[in-house]
Amino acid sequence: MGSVCSCREAPQQSEIEEQNTVSINYYSQDKQEQYKNSNHATSNNDNQYNENQDIQVCNETLPSTKYKDEEIAKKPPYHYPNGDIYEGEWKGEVRHGFGTIKFKDGKKYEGQWSKDQCNGEGILYHVDGDVYKGNFIDNVASGLGEYTSKTNGYKYKGEWKDDQRHGKGEEVWEDGTQYTGQFVMGQKNGQGLIYYKDGSLYEGGFKNDKFDGEGTYKWADGRIYEGQFKNGLFDGKGKYIWPEGKTYKGEFKSGKQNGKGLQTTESGEILEGQWEEGIFIKS
Repeated sequence: MGSVCSCREAPQQSEIEEQNTVSINYYSQDKQEQYKNSNHATSNNDNQYNENQDIQVCNETLPSTKYKDEEIAKKPPYHYPNGDIYEGEWKGEVRHGFGTIKFKDGKKYEGQWSKDQCNGEGILYHVDGDVYKGNFIDNVASGLGEYTSKTNGYKYKGEWKDDQRHGKGEEVWEDGTQYTGQFVMGQKNGQGLIYYKDGSLYEGGFKNDKFDGEGTYKWADGRIYEGQFKNGLFDGKGKYIWPEGKTYKGEFKSGKQNGKGLQTTESGEILEGQWEEGIFIKS
């Protein structure tokens, strides 16, 4: 359901000396694949952790009842031919008010109903223990909501639209990695901040779940990159700073020093000129 950080592993950035290789430990897409392949199931879908995961719960085709009273009233439990059971309030022949539906596969929804659909605050309990708690509009998660996975410790809290993370939200993984920022239809798009379990962080632009635009990446060991990103890699103009004082300022391409650049060592030695694939070519 709503989604994870799929900042993919970046290729190592080459340097003149191998020990100065520049690399970013992105929160691996493999981690997200674990969520996609887990049992984070909605009532209509058995793939829970998907950036575009559905949380639909109530829009099954269910036969109407025979109650004619138009006043909101609680009726005896209604057993559907498919094995589902609804217990709660009705308005005439439709579910309206507060009610609980137990699906034959073990999932359960309890919360507000309007005009025979899930509308308002509700809770969806998955068979594997995962829970969505929040707002529904016409059977889909929309508005504010929180999803908690018992199977892998993932949590999302924030805004939803049409069953997808949309707007501002926060993701937390079981290892402590945390993202706070903007989502657009299930993917990280816009400005965001991600903290990794090792103490490093990235703050800046995202596009389709990858670092993109202006941003800053800080490693736990003190290294810093400030500049432009594209498709998750250093790309454009940027500055790379080593903790011992060495710096590179110039152009990058596909994660490597490429184009015009100036490198200054901690002792003051300067290399200025053309770089290609992370290697100094000529001054």
